[in-house]
Amino acid sequence: MESSNDFSNKDSDTVSLSPVEFSNYQCEINPGFHEFLKKSGFEDVGFRFNVVTILGSQSSGKSHLLNSLFNASFQTMDASRGHSQTTKGIWGSLVLPKDTSVSATVVFDSEGTDSRERGEGRLTFEHRSSLFCLALSDVVIVNLWYNSMGNLTGSNYGLLKTVVEANLELVDTNNEENYKTVLFFCVRDWSPSLSPLNVVKDYVLNNYMRSIWNEISKPARFENMGVESLFEIRVFGLSNAVTQPELFEKDVKEVKKTWESLKPKEYSRRVPSDGFFVYSKNVWKTIIEQNHLDIPTQKEMLSSYRCSEIKTAILESATTSVPELTETDFSEYLMSLLNKVESEYFSQASRYDPKVSEKVGKELLSQLCGKFQPCFESALAGYVKKLAVESSSLLDKEFTVNSSGKELKVANARPYTVWPSFSKKCEELQSKQSEKLSEHLSRFKVSFNKTVSFEYEFDAQPLKDHLNLLVSTEFEVLRSRHLGLLKQQLDSMCNSTFVMVKNNLLDRSLTEDEFWDYFDELFDETHKNCMDQLTTSYQGLVNRASKAEFAQLSLVLLLKAARHNFDELQNNLEQLLLERFDKFFNYQEFKGELVPTEWHKQSAQELNNRYKESKEDALTLLKVLKKTKTKKMPSFDLNDVKKNQYFYSTLGEPVSDKYSTPVTEQFALEVTNSCSKKFLEMYKNAQVVQNAGTSISSWRNIPPIFWLVLLVLGWNELRSVFKVLLRFYVVIPLLIVFYFTFSYSATKLLGPKADQYVKPVRDKVLSLFTALLAWFVRTLHMIASKSSSFKQRPAT
Repeated sequence: MESSNDFSNKDSDTVSLSPVEFSNYQCEINPGFHEFLKKSGFEDVGFRFNVVTILGSQSSGKSHLLNSLFNASFQTMDASRGHSQTTKGIWGSLVLPKDTSVSATVVFDSEGTDSRERGEGRLTFEHRSSLFCLALSDVVIVNLWYNSMGNLTGSNYGLLKTVVEANLELVDTNNEENYKTVLFFCVRDWSPSLSPLNVVKDYVLNNYMRSIWNEISKPARFENMGVESLFEIRVFGLSNAVTQPELFEKDVKEVKKTWESLKPKEYSRRVPSDGFFVYSKNVWKTIIEQNHLDIPTQKEMLSSYRCSEIKTAILESATTSVPELTETDFSEYLMSLLNKVESEYFSQASRYDPKVSEKVGKELLSQLCGKFQPCFESALAGYVKKLAVESSSLLDKEFTVNSSGKELKVANARPYTVWPSFSKKCEELQSKQSEKLSEHLSRFKVSFNKTVSFEYEFDAQPLKDHLNLLVSTEFEVLRSRHLGLLKQQLDSMCNSTFVMVKNNLLDRSLTEDEFWDYFDELFDETHKNCMDQLTTSYQGLVNRASKAEFAQLSLVLLLKAARHNFDELQNNLEQLLLERFDKFFNYQEFKGELVPTEWHKQSAQELNNRYKESKEDALTLLKVLKKTKTKKMPSFDLNDVKKNQYFYSTLGEPVSDKYSTPVTEQFALEVTNSCSKKFLEMYKNAQVVQNAGTSISSWRNIPPIFWLVLLVLGWNELRSVFKVLLRFYVVIPLLIVFYFTFSYSATKLLGPKADQYVKPVRDKVLSLFTALLAWFVRTLHMIASKSSSFKQRPAT
C-alpha cells in the first residue's frame, strides 16, 4: 500500500514522505522503493542520513509508535475490525529535514513477530527481519508490552535472542572496533504506579539481555565480554496511548530527544545515500538465500557496484564528443580530461571503500585512455605518413636513376652493381623508421599522479603496422620502377640481338632450317647473358627470389620480346622484302663491297635474268617466316610467386612457347602480289637507265676538230660576251668600292660637314651605275638579235 501524501506539521522541522513497500509478503524486493528514494532527492545527501528500524510482536503498536516519533504515515491496525496482521513485509518511509544541513532519516516498519498468519514460517521471517534491521540500522527499536514482560513468547524473548545472535554474527564478520548496536526498548502501557522505570530497565538488562548473552554460544574472542560491549541499550516507559495520550506524547518526546542526542551525524554503516538501495537489496537477498551475511563483503560489493556505475556514467559523458586532435594538442587535451574526470569521479566515489574506489578509478582512467586509442592513431597518422615519405625519399636518393646518358646509371654506377643490395637497404630503412616511430611514441606515455597513481601506454602496434604498410607501398613503387628499368635492360638485350636477326634476314643464302637454328642459338646465348648479368639484380630487387624463378621469368619475357619483334617484322614484311630485292637487284659485289649496278653496261638479257633471280631470292623470306620453332619451357611452380609482383603483372596473357606466329598462306599471297608490282617498277627504272645509256653518246667521243671549227666560227660572239662581262663585273665593283671609301674617309675627317661633299659623289656614282646597267641590257639584246639572224640565214 502506497500513498502519495507527504505529512508535515507546521511546528515540525521535518517532512515525512508516504511509506513505500521495500519487500513484499513473499520477501520480494520492490524496485519502486529505489525510484521513491531517487525522486525524493535522497541519493544526493551522501552520508548525512540515519536508519531506524522497529521490531516487535504483531499488533503491538509498532507502526503507531513510528508515526508518533517521526510524524510518519505507516498504516495502523483498525481495532474496531479486530486484531489482525496490518504490516506485511517491510515498508520504508523517508523523513526529510527542512534544514538541509540536518540529517535525513530512513524509517523501516517491519512485519510483526509471533504472527498467526505466518504460521510455522514465522520464525524464519523473524530471523530474516531481525538480521536485516541490525545490518542496516543506526538504532533498532524493540517494542514490548509491559504486561507481557516475564512471558516467553509475549515478551519477545525469542526475538531478542535472535537479535543478540544476529548481532553477534554481524560483529564477528565486521572486524570493526567499538562496533555497537543501539537498542531502544520501548515498554508500552507502562505507568510509574505499576513499577519504577529503574526496575524495568534492570529487568530488561538482566533478565533479557544478560540472560540471553549467557545462554548463547559465542566466539572465543567474546567469551570474557559482556553484552554491553555489543549493544548500547536504552529503556523507555511509554504510557497508554489511548487512555493517557498526553503522557504518551510526552514519553515519545523523551525517546525522540534521546535519539537526537545519540544518533550519529553520518550513517554509521558508511554507505552513501546513492548506494543505500543497492546495499539494502544485496543484504536482504543474502539473508533470503540463507548465505553468510558478511557486512564488509557487502560493503565491498556495494562499493564495486556503485563505483562501476559512476565510472560508466562519467566515461560515457567524457567520450560523447571528442574533438579532432592534432599531434601537438593531443597530450595536453588528454591530461586535462584525465584531471577533470578523476576529480569528478572521486567527488562521488570517495564515499565508498577507498581500495575499491581507487581500483575502479584506475580502471576509469585506463578505459578513458583506451577510448582515445583511435584519436591517438589519428593524431599520429600525419607523423607516420611523414616517416613513410621520408623513407621513400631516402631510398630514392640511395638508388638515384640517371638515364640521360647513353648508358643507364643507378647511384652513379652500373645498375648491376647496385641493384643486388636493394632489398637489404629496404629492410634497413624500414627497421630504422620503425625505431624512430617507437622513440617518438614514447613521448605520449601517460603518467598521472594525483589521487591515484596511473601510467598508460597506448597500443603502438596499429601505427607500426600502418607505417610498415605505407613504407612497403612506397618501396614497392620504387621497386616496380627499378624492375621496369631491369626489364628495359632485358628488352634492350633482346632488341640488340634482333638487329643481328634482321641482318641475317637480308642474307641472300637464307634458308628455313639454317635461320631457325641460328635464331635458337642466338636466343639461348641472349638468355644466358641475361642470367649472368641480371640474376643477382633481380634477387636484390625481389627479396627471397630464387634463381630458377628468374630463369623462368626471363625466358618468358625474352620469348614475349621475340614474338613482339617478329610481329613488328611481319607488319613491315613488305618493306623488308623490298629491301632484299633492292639489295640483290640494284647492287652488286665489287672487291667485297656492294656497289650500285651500272645498268647502261648491262644487256637486256642480263637485266631480265637479274630481275628473275633477285625476285626469287627476295621472296625466300616468306618461306622462312611460314615456319617457327618451339622453345622448351623449364618447370617452375608459379604458385610460389606473388601474383602482384611487377614482372608478372606485365605479362598479361600466358606467353606461347613459340618464337613467332607463322605467316599464313593468304598473307604471303597478298604480300607477294603487292611486292611484285614494286619489283616491276624497279625493273622498269633499270630499263630506262639502260636505254638512255645506249642512245646518248658521251662528250668524250666528240673529235677535237669539231671544237676548233666551233671556236673560229663563233669568235665574234665570244669577244662580245667577254667585253660585256669585263665591264660589268670589273667597273661596277670598282665604283661601289670607290663610293664607300670616299664616304668613310670624309666622315672621319669632316664629321657632320662631310654630307655636303658625299652627296654629289653619291649622285654621280648612281648615274654612272644606271648608265652601265642600260648599256649592259642593250648589248645583250644586240647579241641575241645577231644570234637569231644567224640562225635564220638560209643554208647555201
